[in-house]
Amino acid sequence: MTQDTDAVGRGPASFDRFCGRGVDRASISNRSRANSAISLIDAPRHGRARATTRSARSVPLAQMAADANLYKRLFLYDKVDCLSAATIQGVETLRRPTVSKSELMPGGDDRIFRTFIHDFLAFSARVDQCRAGFGDRLGISGIAYTTLISVAHLQGEEGVGVSRVAEHLHLSGAFVTIEVSKLVKAGLLHKRANQEDRRRVLLTVTPKARKLLDQLVEMQAPVNDALFDCLSASEFRQLSSMMARLVPCGDKAVTLMSFLTAPSAPAVPEVPRKVARRR
Repeated sequence: MTQDTDAVGRGPASFDRFCGRGVDRASISNRSRANSAISLIDAPRHGRARATTRSARSVPLAQMAADANLYKRLFLYDKVDCLSAATIQGVETLRRPTVSKSELMPGGDDRIFRTFIHDFLAFSARVDQCRAGFGDRLGISGIAYTTLISVAHLQGEEGVGVSRVAEHLHLSGAFVTIEVSKLVKAGLLHKRANQEDRRRVLLTVTPKARKLLDQLVEMQAPVNDALFDCLSASEFRQLSSMMARLVPCGDKAVTLMSFLTAPSAPAVPEVPRKVARRR
């Protein structure tokens, strides 16, 4: 039976210690390094990831990615040939958890996390269905409806800029500009030059759009009430606060995933420098 050892030196011996026959300091250190690597990737700005701490600036992204990948080896060892028959007996499944943070594993595994993710996706799909329904009622797409009602709520007396709408919706300015153009063409938005900055425009809803939005409330209000019918006032405030905090976490996760899945650049061979010979 082969005694395999992985890239960080965690073989059967360390697995035994991790299972309770001693403390494997390497596993503790590796878990810390993996969590640190993930926490050092901040939300993307201008298409680049930036470090959030002074120590992060000194750590190459390649090293951070390698550390982040260590979570794959934190809890379950690839091979079971190091386990005795008594240990294997009674074990139904042997799989790696999909998270490594202890805060996300209240039962010691990722079962609650997986249930939460699936419930979250199911609820998100239903919210998207409702939004699409609101858009259909106005004769536009769901995202166009979201853009339109955001302008209506943000415009004030002077109007609102594209960048402010994009920030509010957590979308790119270029994407919002495309949707705004469609709404202007449909006669639902009016745009005019910003007197303080002629390069920018201010958006306002047209009387036609205002009338449609007012009529939509008859269907919109009961549907929105039903979406969150199970929440108390305090629970809704807590959920609203948590969602505001989760959006930057989502940006961070997307940035990390993009980096970890990006193809590595081929190594550039060094060109030997010519050394001048002394005469």
